[in-house]
Amino acid sequence: MYFDDASRKTDFSIPGIPRAYGNISQGTKRGAGLSDTDLKGLSNDKLEALNRMLIGHDMNSAAALSEEEVHTEIVEWAEESGLVGKKWGDEVYETIESVHICQASSVIGCIAELWAAAVHTISEETFDESGHAVVLIVMPNCEDMFCYKSMFKVHTMINFCANTCVYFGKSFELTHFHPRYKGRPKMLNPRRHSPFPSFGLHLSDSKDEQEERLSWLHGEKKKKNDIKSESLVRGNWAVKHASILEDMYNSAAVSSLNYDYNTEDVIDLTAKWIEDARHYTLATAKKEPFDDKNPVVSNKALQFVDSVHIWEVIHSKVEEELYAMIWKVITELDALGEFECDDKRHGIEKFDPETSIVSGMIILTNFNIYQADAFKKFAISINAALSHITKKQMFLEVFHPEFVGHTGSSDHLRRSPYPMLQVCNRYGRRKPL
Repeated sequence: MYFDDASRKTDFSIPGIPRAYGNISQGTKRGAGLSDTDLKGLSNDKLEALNRMLIGHDMNSAAALSEEEVHTEIVEWAEESGLVGKKWGDEVYETIESVHICQASSVIGCIAELWAAAVHTISEETFDESGHAVVLIVMPNCEDMFCYKSMFKVHTMINFCANTCVYFGKSFELTHFHPRYKGRPKMLNPRRHSPFPSFGLHLSDSKDEQEERLSWLHGEKKKKNDIKSESLVRGNWAVKHASILEDMYNSAAVSSLNYDYNTEDVIDLTAKWIEDARHYTLATAKKEPFDDKNPVVSNKALQFVDSVHIWEVIHSKVEEELYAMIWKVITELDALGEFECDDKRHGIEKFDPETSIVSGMIILTNFNIYQADAFKKFAISINAALSHITKKQMFLEVFHPEFVGHTGSSDHLRRSPYPMLQVCNRYGRRKPL
């Protein structure tokens, strides 16, 4: 087979190339009836198909496929590469639990859909408890994710959240697959070279199983470590119960943890606190009698409250669900910022890249109510990703009933009725990942 000449054709064919030529074995003249333009076009098609077969898709070729075609191609790759199945006996997983085709075209949207898929997987009671199934989350519509460095950074950001989660990183693990995995040829590791940027979410009951699975992915065997596995189990129990124990210790009555908060009441109470706290006097801060020498000062922690376009009240205590809901709000703010940015640039009002901000206030009524330090760590895991992805275009303001800052002099200015995150989008400073 000559890959550089579209006029030469045998019975052998490349997937994606139409059989438009005569067959040599039947004596038909090569390229009969085709013009030079047709031959050149077919030659380009052949090169593109060969490129997809050896390297994988890029954004342009993926955009031409339907969701069904993406689904079919990712499943075929998983089976043919030895990632899934029982044909050879050394496959990493036995079955594909499900395939989720991400519709997002931005990195922020992909992260939101990834967390949503993770929540669905974790809560799905039919998930293969043997740990030999995988959920594939495919991202064919995001141009940034076709860059392997961007894909790797997103995976790192998601893994950073494992320290604050109960299930993710302990009971469930995440693996990534990419058309240009580590910039290496596909033949070196076909199980990691997927046709589209993808993540695999799978159950991992023990550290031993996880290491064995990773050894198959990387083509090498690793020794088991029973001590690590036992420590992991004990560690999981401590993480899972720490929040409950601290709530019971700090709460005046354990029954108060089961309050059914009304969303409208929560927002009203929060809005009243904002109105009272957005301005204060030095006398109030120093707990001294008020006099004319103590002027009214604006609370810088609440300087962006007038930009709030979205109010979101979340009652969940599960970190994975919180990440999914918060990143959904971030996606909405990202889209809203795009709309506002377009309006400003068309001259509807003066555009100021430093002060043009749209934000959303997220209130968490049942999460880390008595654990200000744990709540700040949770916020940091989100803010770190936002800061990197948007080049500090998007950022967080953090509030908590027991907030304690570095200096301690202005802690009361961030002590809200509930744990809260204000996601701010400075949409005049949009930069690519």
